[in-house]
Amino acid sequence: MKTKLLQLNKLFYPHIGGVEYVVKMLADELPAKGYRVRVLVCNSDPGPTRVVRINNYVVIYAKSYGSVASLPLSISFFCVLVRMLKWADIVHYHEPFPLASLALSFLKTKALRVVTWHSDIVRQKIAKPIVGLFQRRALNMVDAIASTSTRLAEFSDIVRDYPEKVYPIPLGIKLPETAQKTEDSQPQYALFIGRLVYYKGAEVLLQAALKAKINTKIIGVGPLYDELNTLIKANGAEDKIELCGRVDDDEREQYLKGCSFLVLSSTAPSEAFGIVQIEAMAYGKPVINTNLNSGVPWVSEHDRTGITVEPGDVKQLVTAMDRLYSDKSYRQTLGLAALERTYSLFSIEDMVENYHKLYQERLADR
Repeated sequence: MKTKLLQLNKLFYPHIGGVEYVVKMLADELPAKGYRVRVLVCNSDPGPTRVVRINNYVVIYAKSYGSVASLPLSISFFCVLVRMLKWADIVHYHEPFPLASLALSFLKTKALRVVTWHSDIVRQKIAKPIVGLFQRRALNMVDAIASTSTRLAEFSDIVRDYPEKVYPIPLGIKLPETAQKTEDSQPQYALFIGRLVYYKGAEVLLQAALKAKINTKIIGVGPLYDELNTLIKANGAEDKIELCGRVDDDEREQYLKGCSFLVLSSTAPSEAFGIVQIEAMAYGKPVINTNLNSGVPWVSEHDRTGITVEPGDVKQLVTAMDRLYSDKSYRQTLGLAALERTYSLFSIEDMVENYHKLYQERLADR
């Protein structure tokens, strides 16, 4: 008999962020390991509840009335969840998602409870203490907390209080069967990929890119796009810094293959892992990241697979960019180590297998 797995998250495909990527990968891959998978999320736009079959699993998009402070407003989510908890053998939710932690802190279920802790709540200072009460109540009831890195668990204001429940499971991506390091001849460009929102530090990168020797390409859209575009034009830097906007998967791959290195200039621990780092590392590209209290500087390690600078430090970022631009030998050494680290730690097969083992071990312990 197949194990019935219910995943809970705020949103799902076609809305794809780091958390949504993980939810989709687990939903895509776990049916092959003997799971019946259902995913319960909120509609990204106001609209009725709908049920969609994708490949070998079902996604329920609960009716939503929009959102406040990034929190979906959905009574239907609770109603559907009550029914689904009677069906599930395992309920696996993804934090931060206050709607799920609120519901699961009160609703009873015989299902195994697992949570993946992607990040603490960072920006919503007023809501954080209130939401934290429900998160802790829910964590008191969970059987396992999957943390995307040990570093994240250590720095989390909440997860570090539950060390006996923590299972580090790094995120993974689909990798070619054979490692494919792209050619590194002359420096081409520095690359940034991400949503243009407050914690990504794109404005810090822009200041550094104006001074760095190498050209920079910025891929992404978001509320800061127009502001960044205005600053680039005001500095007459259109030939040096290119805002590429939204690109498709094939274009994204070509940008990754063509860059000299990736810059992840994030300034707040809302950036808890930075999966784009391993996308670049999979092509043998060094990464410049920031020393956040999260898993970011663990994914790509300083002076081994890239360079780590202090968040918001433009001078350090310029120095790092210039070194990777000028020192081909150093760039290639870091890139090769990045490729090796990716294949040893960050495959989707390893991530899915680790979750499968976690589920089965905790089910056997009950």
